[in-house]
Amino acid sequence: MASGRGKKPDKNLEKALRDVSRGKYKSIREAASAHSIGRERLSRELTQRGLGRPEARKAYAPKYTLQEARQRKAHERMNKAIGSIEEGASIRQASKRFHVGREHVSTRLRELEMIAPEREAGTRYELVAAAKREMTTYSNGDVKTIRLSFGEASRNSYYLHTVYRAMQGDVDAQRALQSMVDADGQPEGVVDIYGDFHPWELNIDVIQRITMGGHVPEIYRLVS
Repeated sequence: MASGRGKKPDKNLEKALRDVSRGKYKSIREAASAHSIGRERLSRELTQRGLGRPEARKAYAPKYTLQEARQRKAHERMNKAIGSIEEGASIRQASKRFHVGREHVSTRLRELEMIAPEREAGTRYELVAAAKREMTTYSNGDVKTIRLSFGEASRNSYYLHTVYRAMQGDVDAQRALQSMVDADGQPEGVVDIYGDFHPWELNIDVIQRITMGGHVPEIYRLVS
């Protein structure tokens, strides 16, 4: 009598299907060899899942590439490091905790005007993170100027940089923009200093219209 249980998924096969769909290998033979499975079996599974043709495999691919995922994680680590510095941690402590180079953190702090040299040729720094940032964002089909803490300003800067690249026709940036959604599929966004949430506009056509295809600002103004 049959138990009714299904077969356990073949991990090697699933990995091969995933890697082929992502374009990791030049041929099915190479993928089959790398994962120690039969070439005919892999080819058959690709066909059965509708992934036999290269263009059909795009639907099986992740919403962003491995390189994009790494960039997002690195950006998140940097944001966490800066956030901990705002809360009182030293550059050394934040760098060690979030696995970010000390020089990278120092450079980012200078770029964001969060530190200033105590002496003209000194190496010690004074934190000026308490200042708020007045910045542009695109939300609900409109251009908004809002006041943000450092952490939110940094996230908004990443959004605007992605928007700029997407408007230049960068396909990877367009995909990254569309991936800026939460678990419910709703747009991510930023929270201003008053606690109001501003969901990011992700429709590139709408952004083109409200900016008239113009310049995308990434610079903020420090305000008291």
